Amino acid sequence: MISSVKNNQIRVLEKILHGIMITDMQGLIIYSNNANAKIFGYSISDIRGMSIQTLYSEKDEMTVSNIMNKVIKNNPVHMRWSGIQKNSERVWLEIRANRLTGENGEPDSCIISLHKIDSVKYKELKLKKNKAFAETILDATADAIISVDTKGEIIQSNNTAVQLFGYSSDELNKLNIKKLLPFSDAGDAIPGLNDTQKSKNFPRVKETKAVKKNGETFPVELSLNEVTWDGSKMYVAVLKNLAERRKLEKQILQIGDKERKRIGSELHDNLGQLLTGIRLQTEIVARKLKVRDMPGSAEIEEIVRLLKDADEHTRLIAQGMVATDLENKGLYTAVENLCKKLEKLSGINFSFSYPEKLHIKDKDMSLNIFRIIQEAVNNALKYSHAENISVELTSNPHLTLKIEDDGDGFDYNDESNYGSGIPIMNYRANILGGEFKIDRTGENRTAVKCEFPNLTERSQN
Repeated sequence: MISSVKNNQIRVLEKILHGIMITDMQGLIIYSNNANAKIFGYSISDIRGMSIQTLYSEKDEMTVSNIMNKVIKNNPVHMRWSGIQKNSERVWLEIRANRLTGENGEPDSCIISLHKIDSVKYKELKLKKNKAFAETILDATADAIISVDTKGEIIQSNNTAVQLFGYSSDELNKLNIKKLLPFSDAGDAIPGLNDTQKSKNFPRVKETKAVKKNGETFPVELSLNEVTWDGSKMYVAVLKNLAERRKLEKQILQIGDKERKRIGSELHDNLGQLLTGIRLQTEIVARKLKVRDMPGSAEIEEIVRLLKDADEHTRLIAQGMVATDLENKGLYTAVENLCKKLEKLSGINFSFSYPEKLHIKDKDMSLNIFRIIQEAVNNALKYSHAENISVELTSNPHLTLKIEDDGDGFDYNDESNYGSGIPIMNYRANILGGEFKIDRTGENRTAVKCEFPNLTERSQN
């Protein structure tokens, strides 16, 4: 009989439904209740005297000797273990072990309780498998996926994000997303989405600028979604690298600008000269008819007037397409002349301001900024019924272009209200690494605004 366990205690152990066994300090089983024998598929007589090592896998995290050492030191053990049944099948068990002392007060045995947790373990393994599957999919995704908490601190990122930004996984997961998205309100909006009003106003998909570990900036499309995980709110940002798309768009715009220049030259050099020649010949005919007082002279004079208007209109179109002032005199002179010309033709007040210290020499930059201004003021002239239009370039802290008018305005969130002009302005701003916005100001003016982060250094002397 086991010296440290009384008979009445043995009878209680027999009634317990989960497994109970007692071993000596060397791990030999000296007692097993019926439930314990059934777990392993042995009879009680077979299991008694057996080494506990026979029942447990050597692959488990804690060996039998380790368990016995902890128990001898009076350190209770609570763990999960893979048991080996009589038929060599494995069974997942949750065990608790503690020491028993004899009448002399010295530890003389170990009592172990255990019950099967196969269903629990199966669910855990399934969860791990599903998690591994999800992580594999995330890492195989071409877009960068980053999850952040309500403060913008990065919780997790996939392999694409690691490769895209140039950080190690550990480095990236210690950052705030503002470090990656510093140039726009996107980074600020993520932690600010706790605010219901900001949550409604922030676009779920937008284009912005991102920054790599080496300081290189590049365009991205940011898709932002709020999720709840394990009772906590978090945000999942999907970032699509737009660098290659921007290169293609730039090439397309360059092709378009070259074609525009070619057509403008054709209009000026060929059609314009042809109209001038026809007008001059018609003027001669008109004078002869008038001198001879012949019928039809008035009609010929009207034709001369129409030809003159067509000639002037053709030359205006050609000048707008070729942008001769831009090539010969630079951006500021070209914009000033454009404003003066449009003011004279329309009767609307134009103003243009720019910092004298800023000298933009980059031809692509100058051309795209000029085309944005040209498109914006033409739209204002056509649709806004404005009385005043202002064009402003500033460089504090980044190069910023703003075109404002005091006209009627329009719903710029409804794409049916505009044609290709606004998307093209947006593309031109984006290929320069900028952000394009249309808004209604507090003074009830429509503002077209382009911000170009880190562009000032490139544009100055």
